[in-house]
Amino acid sequence: MTVIQDAVNTAFKLFGSDRILSQEKLAIMIDVVNKLTKEELDCKEEHLQRYSHIFTKVVEDDLFHFSIFYVQKGKRLPLHDHPGMHGIMKVLFGEIIVKSYTLEEQSCTRSDDKRPYKKTMDNTYDSSDQPISLTPNSNNIHEVVAKTDVAFFDCLIPPYKDNCNFYRMTKGHDSENEIVELICMGSEPESSYYTVARTYSGAPFYFETFRTSRAC
Repeated sequence: MTVIQDAVNTAFKLFGSDRILSQEKLAIMIDVVNKLTKEELDCKEEHLQRYSHIFTKVVEDDLFHFSIFYVQKGKRLPLHDHPGMHGIMKVLFGEIIVKSYTLEEQSCTRSDDKRPYKKTMDNTYDSSDQPISLTPNSNNIHEVVAKTDVAFFDCLIPPYKDNCNFYRMTKGHDSENEIVELICMGSEPESSYYTVARTYSGAPFYFETFRTSRAC
């Protein structure tokens, strides 16, 4: 069995019976995602020769989404959120810097668009590293900067119901405590950011049988 088939099977088994996401379930999913490789998913640096940002849909289901992002060296995915979602990212080739932010608890009652967040991640990752994870309440807003041409696998549980929100950092911040003020810009990204779709060309997999059994 290929790893991508194992990932599909595992996701349906873990998240198809109920919508409760335990740490044990997420740990199992992270372990499977960690085994994915660029060779199996047919991820090549040459795919980035023409475009700076490429998106490949792998699985789109009402329980979870699998996808692959390609980003050229020096480009980035701008600050964005994952409302109510868990996420797992695995670098397939290249290096990325991930900067993540978590809402400060004492600010949750504020009603304006500007809120203080604590920087909770600022690390570099490559394919030898364990997958990066986020939760609804931790590391949920992040940006991804490509140190080199890079591709990474992305698993979202559950998938987006609507578009994500994008953010920008304001001038107000507390550098000593790594507190920054972020303002929500809505669902429209900055004008310089765009993605080009690429059809999945990796190892084949099947999941229609899972849809049928789950519906029954």
